[in-house]
Amino acid sequence: MRAARAADAAGMRLLPLGLLLALVAPGCGGASEAHVTTTQVSDGIAVQMTLGATRDGLSVEARIENQRTEPLVLRQDGCGYAGVAEVARTAHQPRGRRWSGSIQALKRLVLEDQAASGAPEPMTAVRERCVGEGSAETLTMKPGAVRRERWISRAHPSMLDVVGSEHAVARLKLFEPDETKPSVAVTQPVSTVAKWKVSYPEGRSDGQRFDTLLADPALRRTLAAEPAASWREAALSVVAGAYELKAVSARYERAFLAVGDGKRVQLVAPGPADRVLPYQQAPAELPPGVGVILEPAGYKATHDVLAGALQLPSGRLAVDSVFDERTAVVDERARPGAHPFRVTLAKPVLLHLDWPKPPKKATA
Repeated sequence: MRAARAADAAGMRLLPLGLLLALVAPGCGGASEAHVTTTQVSDGIAVQMTLGATRDGLSVEARIENQRTEPLVLRQDGCGYAGVAEVARTAHQPRGRRWSGSIQALKRLVLEDQAASGAPEPMTAVRERCVGEGSAETLTMKPGAVRRERWISRAHPSMLDVVGSEHAVARLKLFEPDETKPSVAVTQPVSTVAKWKVSYPEGRSDGQRFDTLLADPALRRTLAAEPAASWREAALSVVAGAYELKAVSARYERAFLAVGDGKRVQLVAPGPADRVLPYQQAPAELPPGVGVILEPAGYKATHDVLAGALQLPSGRLAVDSVFDERTAVVDERARPGAHPFRVTLAKPVLLHLDWPKPPKKATA
């Protein structure tokens, strides 16, 4: 990969405030050949992100400063990194046409997988040692404290090989505890430091392949006949040049399997013998000596599912680590053979309990 050439003086004057473009001489071991530094301050958190281009990929260096008058608590991984660096694409795969009813409900599952495949690609932290020894969850920075962190892009193939530098950004995020949105997020286009060509073109998207298969009238009629709410899973793949759609409905114990080569579609569909039979139900019945733990935010047993017979060839039933590694192993013995069993279902409920009042403190 070639480093981006330095902009001329006129181009430098067009850079936004806070953005500095500098070139350093390349060194051995993948040293940065070009880098862009940008600084962002948000709610007393100052983050300086330096995006660099190397012969091998990208690097991100962060300078984090607590400009608050009080300690700053950040979420971190177990080895002491507070920042999250990633490469994200700006051009996403086409979703294709929109259908209606059950067909669109099934396609929504396909598009969820498509979106997951285009999720941001995390960069690898460069650590000399694991500071937190895999246990720390937060980092506390005193007022005025500064820390530095560094990441590099993953080995080939990477997202940049798929979308190129023109359609990718590098992003650095910081999170405070219990927050789902970053407190600070700094983004920089990859094209400001590198010219990365596409090596692995994506071709048609899963959404487009789905549309190609569903152009077949027989397949469309069969899938449209299923209730929209019955679809549980959908997977689309390319096998030997053909599109293969596997769709799972809650009504059947077998999946629908459609394979098409662009000219014709072969469908293997479940039939009446594959219909899921509902289990019998009964009022909730807990075994003798077993009760629901009483707590304000607890659970209430609703009903039992009569799930059939449990085969115990040896007559032994062992349950290990029900709650955590400190839970003792439960070892029960029964007559070898088949035993009927039932599953008790419960729902979360806010219980109004009359908790015993704490004793009054004695006064002198």
